[in-house]
Amino acid sequence: IAGVRVVRAALEPTPSEAVPARVYRCPEVAACEPWLTDASERELLETLGAFRRPEALTGAQQALLRVLEREGRIEALSVEDWEERERLRREEELRQAEEEAWIIEEAL
Repeated sequence: IAGVRVVRAALEPTPSEAVPARVYRCPEVAACEPWLTDASERELLETLGAFRRPEALTGAQQALLRVLEREGRIEALSVEDWEERERLRREEELRQAEEEAWIIEEAL
């Protein structure tokens, strides 16, 4: 049995295991190639160019994401951490827009 399959099988969640909600981002699909077993896994990773929560993952796909996260090939955050990060990003964008508007107003 290929080592990749053994490692991934060890990380597959059991049917009773609660899998926490996470978002993933894969900046470089090619870096993940050694862990992929078929084209559908590549397609999954290609959908993760920006942080996203994949729907209806199989046990094998969950194991793949766990391995890639541990290997540092993808980024993963809890949904709560991602939502907080996005909230802070939006607040900063709003603050910058207000500051730019104030600078324009002062210049007039």
